[in-house]
Amino acid sequence: TGYFELKASAYFHKNTGGTATTTFSKPSQYGYIGNGYQEVFNGKPMRWNKNDFPLTIYSNHLYYGYSDEYSAVVQKAINVWNNAGRSIGLTTNIFELTNIQSYADIKMDWSGQSVPQGALGVAMPGRNLIGMLPLGRYNGLGAAGETLIQELGHLLGPVHSHVRYDVMNGTAHGHWHDLTEIELTDRDRQMLGWIYSQTDYYSFDN
Repeated sequence: TGYFELKASAYFHKNTGGTATTTFSKPSQYGYIGNGYQEVFNGKPMRWNKNDFPLTIYSNHLYYGYSDEYSAVVQKAINVWNNAGRSIGLTTNIFELTNIQSYADIKMDWSGQSVPQGALGVAMPGRNLIGMLPLGRYNGLGAAGETLIQELGHLLGPVHSHVRYDVMNGTAHGHWHDLTEIELTDRDRQMLGWIYSQTDYYSFDN
């Protein structure tokens, strides 16, 4: 299976199932993955089934030094999406780390080898892979964290927002220089809620 190459820095991957007690509306200017991993703005979304969560992630950052800094970026990205999941009514974490590669649903590779020239990160839907650059090639931990948050978001179904200050905007990587301050916008959370409140959808499992 191929991947999506997007203008600024991202590619896609997987999704969820979910229940919501709130009504979610799809934000304007926001794309999502449709049937066949195509970017669409109308029609049924692709998403994970709720019982697929948590998706386990193996990150190979321990091979590239600065383990504390890498761990902080990885954990921040996971926490952001787990908190977003709770806010839309999911009752379990979306992502969890594992230190056993063979158990992982998703592999996170920090070598930079999978990342196309000019991009900051990549998510490949058919390979369950996120590619990131070595940490020193980002303009600070905040830029690395924002990039990783977006790539993980693509795994859940959203594509890019065309509104500048959404975290899922294709050129967003650099709003935050402080890793601890990064948060999704209301529109990002609304998009996640809309996708996971749909009862008619394509499953990434099929």
